Amino acid sequence: MIKKIISGGCIFLAISSCSLAKEEVNVNAVYQSKDLQIFSNYVHEFHTQKDESMGILITKTGQFFSGKPYVASTLEKTEQEELIVNLTEFDCTTFLETSFALASMLKDDRFDIKKDTLENFDLFCQKLKEIRYRNGEPEGYVSRLHYFSDWIFCNERKGLVRDISKEIGGEKKKIEVNFMSTHPASYKQLQKDSSLVDAIRETEEAINLRTYYYVPKSKIKAVQSAIQDGDIIAFTTTIQGLDVSHVGFAVRKGNELHLLHASSTEQKVVISTQPLSTYTENVKRHSGVRVARSL
Repeated sequence: MIKKIISGGCIFLAISSCSLAKEEVNVNAVYQSKDLQIFSNYVHEFHTQKDESMGILITKTGQFFSGKPYVASTLEKTEQEELIVNLTEFDCTTFLETSFALASMLKDDRFDIKKDTLENFDLFCQKLKEIRYRNGEPEGYVSRLHYFSDWIFCNERKGLVRDISKEIGGEKKKIEVNFMSTHPASYKQLQKDSSLVDAIRETEEAINLRTYYYVPKSKIKAVQSAIQDGDIIAFTTTIQGLDVSHVGFAVRKGNELHLLHASSTEQKVVISTQPLSTYTENVKRHSGVRVARSL
């Protein structure tokens, strides 16, 4: 059965219980047919590289999407919280999550190029759910990992990443988030359902109790040799109530680290022309970086 979900003038295809010649595949996601085609192209281009390290595979995967447009709020298309897969356009977080999930899929023993495309696509969707949601499932709006410090914390507990900010020379940092609970009008779901604000506030309070480390922007150049290709770069911010204002991947060009990211300034997926240290220095709201490594 193919279910059509119409949102914002687009027809999304959510494949559920689609009968194939060999077996029934249940893909619990919202996506378009062109996403499945891009996924198929990715698999056929990258399946022979699954033995690469996770970091290298992530950077190659991210560069596969070079030039794709930056578009904000791509996860806010449905009334209920569902897994949305969008391989045609990204914000900084969905670009990071998508690249991470695709690389993780290739590294998984269950991936097999000989399988039907939907079987491998379902595995990719499982990976995406695991990293995007607190308990690995979309169980309402609050189940999504909205604050990136929470994203790192939860995915570290799942054994998917390791926060290396302290070990590369990071300093202790106090984080106090409250932006979502104090600006509900900025979020469609919170505006529609005020009862969610209390749940968001509880999450914020839990985040604020944890201990964090970061590398101040003035020290990034000094520690860059300890940062590897594919490491997750989360930019801490001076914006009150927020912890992180941008994310991407480290990628080395010559002797310098650069940033692979979905850029709101350039409106597309790019590798920064400036080295990471210079890029961070030149953005006033960035106070430094937190660094996590995929496992």
